[in-house]
Amino acid sequence: MRSGRTLASVYIVKINSSEMGKQIGFIFKYFLYWMIYFIILKLVFLIYNYKISFQYLNKWTDVIIHGLRLDLSATGYIMLFPLFILLASIWIKGRWTYFSIRIYSIFFITVFSLLAATDLALYSEWGFRLDITPWLYLAKPKEALASVSILYVVLHLAIAGIIIFAFISFFKFLGKIFFAIDGLINRLFLSGITILLIGFMVLPIRGGVGKAPINTGSTYFSEVSFLNHATLNLPWNVGFSILNDVVDKNPFNYMKEDAARNLLDSFTYSSPRFQNILTLRKPNVILFILESFTANVTGCLNGPIQVTPELDKIARKGILFSRFYASGDRTDKGLLAVLSGFPSQPTTSLIKYVNKTEKLPSIPKSLKNYGYNSLFYYGGDAEFANYKSYLINSGFNSIVELKDFPKSQRICNWGVPDGFLFQRALTDLKKIKNPYFMTLLTLSSHTPFDIPMKPHMQGTSEEIKFFNSVYYTDHCIGAFIDSLENAGLLNNTLVIFIADHGFHLPGNLSQNNTLKYHIPMIWYGGAVVRHDTIVSTISNQIDIPSTVLAQLNIPSDEFIYGKNIFSENAPQHTVFEIDKGFGYVSDSLVYFFYNTPGQFSVVKGTITDRDKTMGKAFYQVLYDDIIHR
Repeated sequence: MRSGRTLASVYIVKINSSEMGKQIGFIFKYFLYWMIYFIILKLVFLIYNYKISFQYLNKWTDVIIHGLRLDLSATGYIMLFPLFILLASIWIKGRWTYFSIRIYSIFFITVFSLLAATDLALYSEWGFRLDITPWLYLAKPKEALASVSILYVVLHLAIAGIIIFAFISFFKFLGKIFFAIDGLINRLFLSGITILLIGFMVLPIRGGVGKAPINTGSTYFSEVSFLNHATLNLPWNVGFSILNDVVDKNPFNYMKEDAARNLLDSFTYSSPRFQNILTLRKPNVILFILESFTANVTGCLNGPIQVTPELDKIARKGILFSRFYASGDRTDKGLLAVLSGFPSQPTTSLIKYVNKTEKLPSIPKSLKNYGYNSLFYYGGDAEFANYKSYLINSGFNSIVELKDFPKSQRICNWGVPDGFLFQRALTDLKKIKNPYFMTLLTLSSHTPFDIPMKPHMQGTSEEIKFFNSVYYTDHCIGAFIDSLENAGLLNNTLVIFIADHGFHLPGNLSQNNTLKYHIPMIWYGGAVVRHDTIVSTISNQIDIPSTVLAQLNIPSDEFIYGKNIFSENAPQHTVFEIDKGFGYVSDSLVYFFYNTPGQFSVVKGTITDRDKTMGKAFYQVLYDDIIHR
């Protein structure tokens, strides 16, 4: 009898061990399924960006290996739901288990693949992997999609579709999902193992047993930004940015607050003595913020492509700032830098936070008490990316935007071409009471570069289209200035031309290339004393408010991040944001700092400890300001 019972028990344990083994085997295969998926996404990213990645073919293996930590973390998160389903299926039989896991998998394969396709479309222009930033623009989908053609959208949807089809088909090779388990002891035993597996997922999710959880910098391994970006797990990066979007912790907290502020004061110090370059104290001011204009396309700054003959001519009659830099690489950041002297942020965009932007100083607010009427002109939808709320909070009395133009003029993807914008501004100028501060934000040189003019250069490449759009806006600027002069409106006016941000074209420049951020600034008009002058002070968009207001004899103490460019002994250095870090430029030194891994990359000169702390202090104070504003 005893022998019979023993054989029966062994037989039952064998059967149940086999069934349990299949369940544990499925979990292992499912984990591997997602790891393979994430590695495929990396390979697709590398192949799509072949113009850069093929230069580093010998580093592709490093990209995959270093990226495994985030892949494991993302897979750990994904595994939690199936493991809980497994736990429930031990006690509740039925095919619901299969359908739950399959629907769950199809859903996330679809979502992640669409995110990957979007990331491919944006990376070449934005220079960083997809995160929460683009969602700021989706409140206005028409404007957000204005830069892309239908063919471009179809191409990227096709890429997503191929990945989705491949991995949904691959799913069936995982085999049966779960099997029924009989016997209380067996169910309790398998439940215990499953609970242990759920607990074990903490290790890949956190990236190990260390005190600090994994972050985006955990995969960085190279001085080449692109290679570091390629290591990132895209869904993990998007999720991380969403969960960490609230600015309540300073990512640049490197020193005591007093030390950081003292360094910032020395960084931005401007002598109270400065050169006066205006003929009168209350001139009219017209500020052109030019979409994507960089030194690379500006002839007077030795740009390799001569597509700005009008600006070049204007520069010869005015003041050219030859070493002027953008604060960032997007319009929403550029507006705050130019109008509020507020630097672009490496990890967020302050324009998203209306309650904070309303507390910023601005040129229109400062001018209001001195009798100035401030007007803003833009051919697109001013509500895009929270522009309008910021502009209203900044003190503009009037905002002319897309809806204020006839439908017959709304003929380009983004709205109204620059020529019609300038015509409307010119018409209004003849009726506006002096003094006024007018800002014109252009858009024709924004992708997809559609213009109502015969192309100046032949070709269909993205760069050729960009050159033609710059030429068109430059042509419109020339006509506008001629009309101002003919109408006698230039005599008592200061006209300022400045780009809105750095740009990767021409040359598909990476974010760790200072040429991307080198932009033109030109002062011109009857109110300007000096002509055919070049100012070589290293300066930045954030210096505009302090510089302009000083010339108008108006206090600018609120603008703590900028300097007066015309001051005696003005500091010869500046900083600009890059993704998760910043660039630093001085006469003798150029370096980039990547905050997430805490690495410096020196391009020119020798970096000292003070140089390192100077840039860190700047952004530490900036983020403290954002948090407490």
